[in-house]
Order: sequence, then structure tokens, then C-alpha cells
Amino acid sequence: MKTSRKTIRPSWRKLLAKEKFLQLPAAHDALTAKIIESTGFKAYQVGGFALDGARFALPDIDLTHLGEKSQVVREIMAACDLPVLVDCDDGYGDVKNVTYTIRLYEEMGVSAAFIEDQQAPKRCGHMAKKRVIEAKEMAMKLGWTT
Repeated sequence: MKTSRKTIRPSWRKLLAKEKFLQLPAAHDALTAKIIESTGFKAYQVGGFALDGARFALPDIDLTHLGEKSQVVREIMAACDLPVLVDCDDGYGDVKNVTYTIRLYEEMGVSAAFIEDQQAPKRCGHMAKKRVIEAKEMAMKLGWTT
């Protein structure tokens, strides 16, 4: 089992500049990531629904947070050397939590991340009745304004 080696993944920016279209299949576990890599995809993503759906047979409805999700992401990344886009839910709080989340994922070698602008408790993107925060609040969470 690969767990401690440092992988140099291709740069996300270079990958996007080189690829006209980029398909990102979702990996919910290490085996899926290996299959994605072996079939020739250039990158993949780890989403909340993929993780929670595979573990609990439920949509991504705020059941799991950074601690649980980052551990699974670490295990998946240990099996696959491709660049990875990771779902960071709503960043798990305010600007200090978002900063911690991004720094943790950077340290792990995550290539790209996305953060949703939903009010807590968040709901899976395809579900109805989602509520979003104001643009100014989201900008503050990302550290863009004070």
C-alpha cells in the first residue's frame, strides 16, 4: 500500500492549458482512482456525493466534514498519481476554516479544490431547497474582502 511517498502530480494549470476538454470521473475509493488512471483519464475528482454515497448510501447532506473526508482523500490519492480536484463542501466554516481546509489539501498534494456558497447545513448540488450565502459573505470566507 502506498501511503508515505511524495508524488509529483502534473500541474493543474498546465493540464488545463493543454487539454481542450477535461473529463473528471469521480473516485470514491482508491480502487476507483486506480481504474480511472489505468483507463487513460488525465485527471479525476473526489466529490462529497461520491464519498458519502459509497459509504452511507446517502447524498452529500453535511454528514461528514473535513476530518473524515480528508482521510479518505489521502487514501485515494496514495493510489493514483493523476491531478485531483477535491470538493471542499462549504469550506467547513468561516475564513479561518476555509484557510485551514485549503492549506491541509495543499499539503496533501491536491491539485484543485472547489468550495460551495451554501448556507449550513449544505445539501448535495442536485438536491432542491439549497440556500446560498450572500456574495459578500462568500468573498469574506475566501479572504477576498475584510
